[in-house]
Amino acid sequence: MIETRPATQYDLDFVHLNPLDDQIKFCPQSLLAGKAVTALYHGVIFSVGGLFPLHSGCAEAWIAFTKDVLDFKIQALWVLREEMEKMIARSDYKRIQATIRTDYPKAIEMIEFFGFSREATLRYYFPDGKDAYIYSRIKEV
Repeated sequence: MIETRPATQYDLDFVHLNPLDDQIKFCPQSLLAGKAVTALYHGVIFSVGGLFPLHSGCAEAWIAFTKDVLDFKIQALWVLREEMEKMIARSDYKRIQATIRTDYPKAIEMIEFFGFSREATLRYYFPDGKDAYIYSRIKEV
C-alpha cells in the first residue's frame, strides 16, 4: 500500500543516499523550503517531491526517486500525480514550472503525464553543460 506524509530532511537525505539513478546529483538538498511530500510503499521511502517557491506567483515542481520505485512504478506515478494536483490546487501559485534534462526520457514522460507543457530549451542549463527543457502548468484563476 502506498501512503504519503509531509516530507522531512531525513526523507530527502534518504533519497539522495538511495537514488534511482545518478540524475539525483542535480537535485539540491535545500528543496524542503516549500511544500513537499514523501511517498512510501509498506513504510519504505520511494520518493520525495514538492513545490519550491521561486516568488509569490511561481514555484518549481520537483520529484526525486529511490530504486524502490521500480517495483510498482505505474501505481506510484498515479499517487504522485494526485499529490502534485493537491499541492497545486492548495497553492496560490499561478505558474508551476519544472526543468527536465533533455537526455532523461523517463523524466520527460513523467512530467508530461503530470500535465505539464514544454515551453522551451534551456541551453547549457546544468553544471555538466547539458541542456534542459522548461515545462509549465498555468493555474487558471
